Amino acid sequence: MIREEREMNRQQLESLHRVFCRDPDGAQSFLEFRRRAMRATFDTSYMIRWCGMWLGIEPDGYTHS
Repeated sequence: MIREEREMNRQQLESLHRVFCRDPDGAQSFLEFRRRAMRATFDTSYMIRWCGMWLGIEPDGYTHS
């Protein structure tokens, strides 16, 4: 059985942390901020609502709106 990737990888976490450091958008901690992120249903990227827009974080850490 192949283990499905369900958690953010290191590059995604580092990118998410950079976004958090720019503006925590009301989160009291990085953990709280990280829990807002949700996995996109169509691939292995994650989505997070941040400062009035949606950001996508790709598996290689590339972040885009």
